[in-house]
Amino acid sequence: MLTIYREAGLIIGLVKLNNDSYQIQSFHQTLLTMALVLFCVIFNVFLSVRLPLVEALVLVLHCLGVFVVIIPLWIMAPRGNVHDTIFNFTDNGGWGNVGLSSTIGMVPMIGMLIVSTSYLQSVPLRLIMLRATTAPFTCPRRSKMLP
Repeated sequence: MLTIYREAGLIIGLVKLNNDSYQIQSFHQTLLTMALVLFCVIFNVFLSVRLPLVEALVLVLHCLGVFVVIIPLWIMAPRGNVHDTIFNFTDNGGWGNVGLSSTIGMVPMIGMLIVSTSYLQSVPLRLIMLRATTAPFTCPRRSKMLP
């Protein structure tokens, strides 16, 4: 419920951002929250049969959304010299050394790659551990040959 309340606040913020004459009232977010809850209930009760269709539609919209964002950025972005973009290193951070500045600039990117890689590698391990802990425990019968 708190998430839906937050989403209603985001919607109201977008309305205010696009319409300067809109005055936010204290009850608008509550009414929008009730409307979102009602929509979720109606969707889950009546449209749950169509869930695969909705999931496919959302997948197509996400894939098209990437192109809708990337293509205008690619076309409208200022063009730079390829040599300067790849091979020109600058010390805009004021570290006094281009090598030190470049190394410090790489730390967040390396951290991001390590975190995403470790998560991707931990998922199969988690599944293996889950399977090992939930598998039925079978104990071999005692052999009659042993005392």
